[in-house]
Amino acid sequence: MVLFPGFLSDLSEPGRLDGLTYGLLGSLIGHEISHAFDSEGISRNGDGIVGEQWRDDVTKKVFDRQVRRIEEHYGNLTLEGAFAKVNGTTTRNENMADITGELLAYRAYLRLREKVGGEEPGLQIPLQTGNRVQGPVLSARQLFWVSYASCYCSAYSPEMIDAELLLDRDDAHLPNYYRVTGSLMNLKEFAAAFSCPSGSYMNPTQKILVWGSGTNDVQGD
Repeated sequence: MVLFPGFLSDLSEPGRLDGLTYGLLGSLIGHEISHAFDSEGISRNGDGIVGEQWRDDVTKKVFDRQVRRIEEHYGNLTLEGAFAKVNGTTTRNENMADITGELLAYRAYLRLREKVGGEEPGLQIPLQTGNRVQGPVLSARQLFWVSYASCYCSAYSPEMIDAELLLDRDDAHLPNYYRVTGSLMNLKEFAAAFSCPSGSYMNPTQKILVWGSGTNDVQGD
């Protein structure tokens, strides 16, 4: 993983909220670490040797089941106006790393705040309305998720989504829209931060994790 010095200097500005740094940089680091435990990394031992799997039968069964569910989950994602289907199989490792990386970073952030004591203050998001600058005040926990999503901030038309999905069906990375929404809707921590109603699009009642507590939340073989 290579990070440019300018990128790191922006994250070390005096007074910068920890939630912003953990949401962006922490999630990226967690994403890369998580690849050691995706469907390819899982086949290697601690020395990187292929074929010496460390999983027992129970772990393998649960892992394989959750991977199938990740594939199905992303394969069913849609964007209004777009018709191309997401390939949940070729993108599964990146998708798993997105979800797990975000969860690791968020838990690390909460541990940091517990160690140093207390919640960070929120921030008002400046929005231009006529001659006035105003906007919502977001909590530190909300800003963590906004910071993560900002890494993938982009504008897509349905036609652009279709073109990207159809022209490169073997790409392991999904268009940014699906990467952000597809991962966050599986994290109860995100839903809690924004008080998403249970059963809403971003807070479905069934969530899928491959690693971390909750891998058995969805029952069945």
